[in-house]
Amino acid sequence: MLGSLWDQLRMDGCSGVPLKDWAVLATGTGKRSAVWLVTPRRPVPEDLYALDVLRGDAAMVVGDARLAGALVHDVEHLPEEEQRVLAWIGKLGYLEVNRLMECVLEEEATA
Repeated sequence: MLGSLWDQLRMDGCSGVPLKDWAVLATGTGKRSAVWLVTPRRPVPEDLYALDVLRGDAAMVVGDARLAGALVHDVEHLPEEEQRVLAWIGKLGYLEVNRLMECVLEEEATA
């Protein structure tokens, strides 16, 4: 799955550097940088915590407190209740939960 994430990000015109624990720091011209953490199983709240820690560490290194974060999975059908809980937890830390095929960096906001 990590290789597929790399492929997906490259197709979006991004490059990246590997981080620990199945994570990637992706960047792209005119795009908001983000830490992507892959989980090969059904995502759980602990995965969002791990992502938040990785993102915080990376944000300090690159000097970007607004660094985005996304948890990547390839589970086709998550029960609605699980989706709502993960989305709610993600909002608290400005994190997203995305399926692999949805992995693209957001366009950078222009002033």
